[in-house]
Amino acid sequence: MQATNNIPDDDIPREDEDAWPPEFSSKVGTSSSVPETVEDLWLDEPITPAEAGAFLKIPYSTLNKWRHNKTGPDYLKLGGRLVRYRRRDLITWLNSCTRTPSNDNGERQDD
Repeated sequence: MQATNNIPDDDIPREDEDAWPPEFSSKVGTSSSVPETVEDLWLDEPITPAEAGAFLKIPYSTLNKWRHNKTGPDYLKLGGRLVRYRRRDLITWLNSCTRTPSNDNGERQDD
């Protein structure tokens, strides 16, 4: 006699199906504001100014100065007081700071 279980066949993962469990599937979510992958969750997770400073390898007080001077990376303001950053915004800001060395004529130097 074969043992039966109470799990419906639809809930049993199949080898031929895409990522399991479905909440980690890159196909989950139709809105662009909904994270689609575990990487997106990590990039969009709100982190404290101290964590953002550690991520950028700068003192978090520098982030405070930049916010006061309306410069630096984008940040979130939660409840009117709490400041948080997203790693995605920090990376975007870092990429915007990239400069190409040039010679005295303003031309790019070739190696």
